[in-house]
Amino acid sequence: MDLFPSRNREWMALVETVHLHHQAALARLSHLALVDPNLRLLIHRAVALVQETLQTASCQLLERQPQEGGFLLGAESPTTSLEGQPLPPTETPLAAFTQDRAEPVTVVDRQAESRFPRPARLADRQVVSSLSVPIPGEDEPWGVLQVHETSLRLFSEDDVNFLLAVANLLAVARQRIQGEQALQASEARFRTLMETAPTAILMVDRQGRIVGANQRAEELFGTPRRELLGRPLNWLLPPELRDSHAAHMDAFFQSPRSRPMGQDLELVAQRQDGTRFPVEVGLSQMTVQGETLAIAFITDITARKQAAQALQQQAAELEKRVEERTQEIERRRQAAEGLREILAVLNSNRPLDEILSRILAQAERLIRVDAAAIYRLDREGGPLRLQVALGMDRTFVHHLTVPLGWGAVGRAIQERQPVIIPDNSALFAEIVTQTNPDAHPHLRDFLVRHAIRYRSVLSVPIITRNGVYGGLSLYQEHPRHFSQEAVALVTSLADHAALAIENARLREQAELSAAAAERSRLARDLHDAVTQTLFSTSIIAEVLPLLWERNPDEGRRRLRELQELTRGALAEMRTLLLELRPSALIEAHLPDLLRQLAEAITGRARVPISVTVDGEGQLPSEVRIALYRIAQEALNNVARHANASQAWVHLRYFPLGRPGQPEKAARVELVIQDNGSGFEPSQDRPGHLGLKIMRERAQDIDAVLSLASRPGEGTRITVRWPGYPGRISSTHTDEKGQVQDEK
Repeated sequence: MDLFPSRNREWMALVETVHLHHQAALARLSHLALVDPNLRLLIHRAVALVQETLQTASCQLLERQPQEGGFLLGAESPTTSLEGQPLPPTETPLAAFTQDRAEPVTVVDRQAESRFPRPARLADRQVVSSLSVPIPGEDEPWGVLQVHETSLRLFSEDDVNFLLAVANLLAVARQRIQGEQALQASEARFRTLMETAPTAILMVDRQGRIVGANQRAEELFGTPRRELLGRPLNWLLPPELRDSHAAHMDAFFQSPRSRPMGQDLELVAQRQDGTRFPVEVGLSQMTVQGETLAIAFITDITARKQAAQALQQQAAELEKRVEERTQEIERRRQAAEGLREILAVLNSNRPLDEILSRILAQAERLIRVDAAAIYRLDREGGPLRLQVALGMDRTFVHHLTVPLGWGAVGRAIQERQPVIIPDNSALFAEIVTQTNPDAHPHLRDFLVRHAIRYRSVLSVPIITRNGVYGGLSLYQEHPRHFSQEAVALVTSLADHAALAIENARLREQAELSAAAAERSRLARDLHDAVTQTLFSTSIIAEVLPLLWERNPDEGRRRLRELQELTRGALAEMRTLLLELRPSALIEAHLPDLLRQLAEAITGRARVPISVTVDGEGQLPSEVRIALYRIAQEALNNVARHANASQAWVHLRYFPLGRPGQPEKAARVELVIQDNGSGFEPSQDRPGHLGLKIMRERAQDIDAVLSLASRPGEGTRITVRWPGYPGRISSTHTDEKGQVQDEK
């Protein structure tokens, strides 16, 4: 039975009123939490609404500061000067306790509170009762919402729930506002990224319409953004590519993923003015409000294509230069080999025309021409006569003479410099107009046919010490511009030809001088040897009858002497006859030559010379002649300087017995020895060239000459010919000063 029905009804009505009042406040705050974009203003409104609704002395919102480890007074009602400032830990023990507990904390009487100390600031404000609830955050409470009363108050469950509801609304509003701010910042960054991107960006929906574009897209396609938006993407493609592109776009939306567009294809776009340009397109996708959009990143690769083409051209040019350089190196290598071969020929004793033909062959090969010729001046002022030619028709060059100054070669000789005619059409007309058909019928016919066949000519003069000798000409059957390298090479070949001509003249002069010297030597030998011997023979013959009558023994001795002199004179005459007939000297056997030589020296110098031969063999003619000359020089030295009473010549053959060698081929040893006064080999003997001449003759046949001599002990000369190329011996001097040979 209800003892106080009227009072209970009043209490229930009051509770209902308070509840409705709380609901109305929460509804108003919920609306603000959903629409208010300013979190700081919303906090101030919420604090004021809580104070007003709960009818407390004050309301505070303390924001947690994780880094500092304390709280910041975010808002307070009534407003104080401490808003926005951090509070020391001594002033926020209730907030710290609430945060640690993560649940509402009620303080009925501060005087009796023992869970945490009483802040001085609240004591100054005579706070008695307090209610504190945590404000939820992402991982831990974001802050604390608390109310204070200056009189003793027991906060009801509705008060606690109301304060918790406000804290939750603030947490939701904070999360919403932060999310909107982050979204706005993201959108701003996205817009900034799009607008500042160096690549054109287009956003396309499933219908293929352009729904977004950046500034670079406007610049790339030359169309304002307002005209791009809403247009189909195909509008930016050449007409012939639009149908195929639609199919590719449908395929992308069926399986959207980031990838390059048209891989391994040449993509082309089209501007509003109709110009086309190559592009590179990257595709991506994004979802906006549930709709999938394709993002196209378009790059104009015109510059890249041009750079690639330029690079290809440079690579081709570089390859061409490398090939040209390789060919140039090969030409120079061939030119060096050709010049080396020419030098080898120049150092030989070949006839001049053969050497000049070799030079022409190298010119024809190195310059790659169809024909070549060397002309010479018959006399000063001309005409020119063909000396040697390659690649030219015999009917063209038979008895050919060219007046000086005519054609390329005539001008080159007259001007003393190279003359190039790349195309002789003008020269052909000049020949026809200048050549008198009556005066030079054959010349005109030749020049006309020559000009018709050979369209280009390069001619250089051949200049020797005595002046211009002639000219070297190269002919090509088609027009050609000869390079400076070709001109330089032909000029060098002309210089080699001049050197060959000089060498031929020198050889001719040397042969004439040698013939004159040989005649002088033969005359001298004839006078010194045969004439004197015959004179002595005639004297002995005159006095021999008287001597025989007076002293028969002396007469017999003189008769024997007469016989020796006669035999020596005969040997000397035979030797001189061999000298006058080189072919007889070449054909004679070496032992016979040595015996005849010894007999001649014996008759002349009255020095007995013994000749012995061991074995037999076949020797090349140049070896026989060289050994004969060495023996001749050595025996002449014995006769003139040795003061010897006896000399010996020993020839020994050593059969080779090698496979592939002639049956009687042999190596040979020649020894010339005397018992004369000798000499010191290490001392220079000015004016005595015999030993040097003998060594040179030995070197010419790859033989080794050794000499052993000492004063008063005679002289021994040994010559060894190895019998085949490549066998080389050396010499040394022993402890007695004698030169020994060493194998």
